[in-house]
Amino acid sequence: GSACVSQDEVEELRAEMEEVRDSYLEEEVYQLQELRRELDRANKNCRILQYRLRKAEQKSLRVAQTGHVDGELLRSLEQDLKVRTDCLNIIEYLTFNHQRCTDCGSLGRFQGLILTSL
Repeated sequence: GSACVSQDEVEELRAEMEEVRDSYLEEEVYQLQELRRELDRANKNCRILQYRLRKAEQKSLRVAQTGHVDGELLRSLEQDLKVRTDCLNIIEYLTFNHQRCTDCGSLGRFQGLILTSL
């Protein structure tokens, strides 16, 4: 048994290593695209939330002026609270995933793309 490795074996190993690297990079890109989609959804939800909060502020001013609270206002405020909670959960999830990617360094070169979306 010779310890020498032929040039063909070296080329074959190099090709296998490149294939593994390529599939690893594809997975990284896929994960980044998923994070970006979730970030887009979170941004959209937050814009909706900001609009609803403005409406809620207008309603609360009306309540303060008239002293009258109706059921529709309460339902609307409950819905606003739910949207706000969903938004915060999504942002927390994205922050955690971004931190995890940065910690392991695998998506470090993409972090600028994520940060510029925030």
